[in-house]
Parts: sequence; C-alpha cells; structure tokens
Amino acid sequence: MNRLPLILAIDPALSCGWALGDVGPGGAGLIASGVWSLPGTGHPGDRFHALHRKLVTLTENHHAIAMMVYEKAFHRGQHATESHRGMIGIILAVAALRGIRALGVNASELKLHATGHGASDKAAMIRYAVAIFNRTFESSDEADAAMLYDFARRRWATDHLNPVLRRATV
Repeated sequence: MNRLPLILAIDPALSCGWALGDVGPGGAGLIASGVWSLPGTGHPGDRFHALHRKLVTLTENHHAIAMMVYEKAFHRGQHATESHRGMIGIILAVAALRGIRALGVNASELKLHATGHGASDKAAMIRYAVAIFNRTFESSDEADAAMLYDFARRRWATDHLNPVLRRATV
C-alpha cells in the first residue's frame, strides 16, 4: 500500500485533465489520470458543480492528497477566462476544505519545465509526457495534467529540502 503523500494535478477546462501520483522517490509515481467532461447543461454553474463533485469524491477516496496543482488562468477571451477562473475557485475551495496545499502554475512555466521551451505546442507537450511516463494519454488535457503532476512532484522535493520554501504560501 502506498503511504507517501499524493499530488492531484488539474488542467481546468471543459475537458478537464487530471492526474494523481505520489511524491516519490521510491513510490509508484503517476498512479492514475484521465479527463473529466465538464460541459454546461443549462445552468451557468453546472460545470462548477460537476468539478466540485469530482474533486470532493477524489479527495474523499484518497486521504493522502497533500497538494493540488492547477494551471493558472490567462486571458483567453471573456467567457473562457471567467470559466477557467471559476474552476480555479472550486479547486481552491476544495483544497481549503480538506486542508490541502494548492499550487498554481503558469502555462509558460509548465511548458518550460516539460519541454525546455515556454511556448511549446500541444503536440510537444504530449510527446514529452509520453516520454516521461512511458504511456499514452487520452488528450492534451490529460498529458498537461501529468506534466503538472511532474512539475509539482519536483517542486515538492525542492520544498521539503529547503525549510524557507516549505513555509512559503504559494
């Protein structure tokens, strides 16, 4: 049984990639990942409620989640940006409810981590995720979530070796 703390990575969008893994080393690494479809079904808050249900269920089933990492919003156009920010609000609310540390990552920072170039395209992100985890991904959303997990796993190791970073609120 895996007793290491877990990291839940979320790429918030209507097609919401997620990945769950431990902090390693010596652990299982990436344990599970996938894509949640979060379409609006009538009420403007439906997709937020759906994301809330998914996150609450996952955090109830995996009590060892110690960090939730998500891609930060950037301006994509009014509706898309509002939706993304709303999803981040849900992620932060569930993290606060469960006492889980939350970490937001800019898309360019994630791309730089994954590929060495901050403006990489989706195909490059998928290629690097496949190479790192030696498995295929359903979509670029799932691959992005896996790379968010990898970013957070490496950040976790750095934070826990450096007491100043460990105390920092992100």
